[in-house]
Amino acid sequence: MNYSMYLCVAAATVGRTDSAEETPPEVALGDALAPTLQGLKRFLEEFVCKPGNPQATLELEQQMRTLTQEVARVGIEWAYNRVEPSQVAALPVHVVFEGDLYTRLKRKTPQEVATTFGKIRLWRVGYRPTHRTGEPTI
Repeated sequence: MNYSMYLCVAAATVGRTDSAEETPPEVALGDALAPTLQGLKRFLEEFVCKPGNPQATLELEQQMRTLTQEVARVGIEWAYNRVEPSQVAALPVHVVFEGDLYTRLKRKTPQEVATTFGKIRLWRVGYRPTHRTGEPTI
């Protein structure tokens, strides 16, 4: 990987938090996408300011693929984390699954999930078996 690709990846991941946070971040979609979109804009502007050649064209296309995949990954993460209500109290305290009663946990927990566009941090409320049956949390 050449220097510009490292720069591309760095620009695409600015603002990402990979630490185990206590609560899911509440970020507007535009704010989540901004660092990567700025990287896209910068690479296109740099490309048109230089003389065109096959190597520069190939590098631009590779950078654009990486950055557009990152835009999709960030967008998917943002959307998936809004499927469930942000307030844990809005969810039912108990659910029945395959005949067993489960009790809601007090807060959302993060899991790393693989998607078509890369790994995302997915925040969900888990439900633990109410009667300690040894079943896993759902």
